[in-house]
Amino acid sequence: MKEIIDLEGKEYLAKTYKLAKAYKQCIVDTGAVAAATQPAPLTGNETPEEKAKKIAEQGAKNAEEMMRMIYEEHADMTEKVLPLFVVLDKGEELPPTRKLAAAMSRALSDDDFMAFLKSLM
Repeated sequence: MKEIIDLEGKEYLAKTYKLAKAYKQCIVDTGAVAAATQPAPLTGNETPEEKAKKIAEQGAKNAEEMMRMIYEEHADMTEKVLPLFVVLDKGEELPPTRKLAAAMSRALSDDDFMAFLKSLM
């Protein structure tokens, strides 16, 4: 088994493109996009410091809600995307979810991979 971040050339490009399409659809279908874009409740009377604090707090709430939707409420949808983070050798069976999630975590922590993935979304 190879992880997507270990691929090269055409295989890397094609697999990452396929993953980007599936991931984008997953975050839309789960409602994670809507959760991630909730604005901070601003009155317009905040000081710059208060405004920054409210925006940061809302960002943290949005991230938590997004994670809840992806990994709890709609875990079944997320589970379908996980295999796209690996390429199995011929005859190899799909590894357990924890291995797939670890491959996803490594990929999403890789700056080069994330830069390319974001460009595809």
